This record gives sequence, C-alpha cells and structure tokens, in this order.
Amino acid sequence: MLRNSRVTFLFLISPSLILVLSIFLYPLFSNLWFSFQSVTGTMFSESEGFVGFENYIKILKMGSSFLNSLLVTGVYTLAVVVGQLVLALIIALAINRLKAFQTILNTMLLIPWITTPVVKALMWGLIINYRWGILNYILGLVGIPPQQWLSKPSLALFSVIVIGIWTATPRTALILLAGLKTLPVQLLEASEIDGASDFDKFIAITLPMIKPAILVSLIFSTIQVIRQFDVIFVLTGGGPGNATNILSLALHKYYFHYWDVGGGAAGSIIFMLLTLIISLIYINTMLKEK
Repeated sequence: MLRNSRVTFLFLISPSLILVLSIFLYPLFSNLWFSFQSVTGTMFSESEGFVGFENYIKILKMGSSFLNSLLVTGVYTLAVVVGQLVLALIIALAINRLKAFQTILNTMLLIPWITTPVVKALMWGLIINYRWGILNYILGLVGIPPQQWLSKPSLALFSVIVIGIWTATPRTALILLAGLKTLPVQLLEASEIDGASDFDKFIAITLPMIKPAILVSLIFSTIQVIRQFDVIFVLTGGGPGNATNILSLALHKYYFHYWDVGGGAAGSIIFMLLTLIISLIYINTMLKEK
C-alpha cells in the first residue's frame, strides 16, 4: 500500500519535476558544453569545435581586466552585504519595539524589494542626475556643489553600492524581524529585572539568538548581490571606465559585445563556482551553529 502511494505521488509530481529540472539543467549543461567549445560570431556562426580548457585559461589570463572585475565585484558585494545587514538590523530592532503601525511599516519595506530592477535604476538615475537630480538640488541648498555621481569612478561605485544597500535591506530586515519575534519574552524580562541595559540585552541575548536568521539572510543577500546586473547595467553599463564593471557585466560583454560564446560560458562557470563556494561556507557555518 505504501509503495503504491509513493508511485502515485511520483507519477503526479513527475510533470512538474521534469519541467523544473529541464529549465534548470538544460541551461547549466548547455553552458558547460559551450565552455569547452570555440564558438564565436553572431548566432554561433563560427565554431572550431572542442578546445578543452582553452576558454578557462583565456579568462584567467585576462590579467588586469579579469582581476579588476573580480575586485570590483568583491568590493561591491562586501560593502552592500555588510551595509544592508547593519541597516536592516537597525530597522528590524526599531520596528520590533513599536506597538503600532508594524503592519504598515512591513508593507512599506517591501516596496524597494518588489520594484522592477529597471524601474529602480531609472528612478535612482533621476534622483542623482547631475543637472536636474533632486539630490544635487538638496546639496546646493546647503552650499555643496553638484556632484557627478555616475561620471566619476569613485562616486559611481559608491552610488551603485548605496543603491544596492537600499535594494537589499528590506528582505533582510523582514527576515531579522521574524527572528526577533521568536525571542523568549521571559528571558528579556528577567534580564531587565537583573538590571541589564538595552545594549547588554542586545549583545548577550538578542544577537546570539537571532544568529541563524542572520546567516540565512546573509546567504540570500550575498547570492542576490553577487549576481547583480540590471541596475548597474542601466545606470553605468560598467563605467566610467571599468569602475563598476562587475563580473556579471564583464560576462555580458563577452557574450554580446565580443560574441565570444565559449569565453563567456567559461567565465560564467567560474562565476557560478565562486558563488557556490561562498554559499557552502555560509551553509557550513550555519550547520556548525546548530
């Protein structure tokens, strides 16, 4: 009877399972196959067949160009992940202390997260526009000259980092807020009776007990940030120069500017492995905590 139930269950979910696996596995194995081929030109018009690890060696031998994309990706990811975690923790703690309006604030938090990336990019492009952006207008009111937020290399990277933090903070804040809701009230009340300050309670009780929620949010936010593409592509296209040329943009150029399908596929496999390694580090840390 149990065996028949399992067979029926597998039969019922098989169409959905086959569809999901095909959508996931076909692009993965297709990309892996292309990474060992020399395929260039529009519509894969030029192919020299199997070339082994030549594409991977070519990517790694790019030297300063590849290292620059890797460095920019690392700086961008680290700054956004740390910045959004700190900001999200502050927001979650503030909302958790409120007795009213929590539902409204939670709904408002979702707006930056659910807004289409291109819309977010266009909106921020208007805000930080050099000539008519509201940010430069406000700076002008206090005597600060207008800034070229997307034209100067240092300011361009800073700008996309701020936008990345604004985008990633809401989901992390909601995850941390859910973790705060699980804290035992009795333990917090007992610490207050013992004379513990808010800071002492945060360090000794709150932070250790929401650590699983922090690790989960870090996994989601790191994966989201490290594969960022839309917003930076619309705002800067990787410029000025290579100031914001993160790996996803560099791979896009390989595919659609240089039409080097094999090189782009090899780079994307390397990118996927880097993301997988970072995710495994997070997961291993989370399992050790348990």
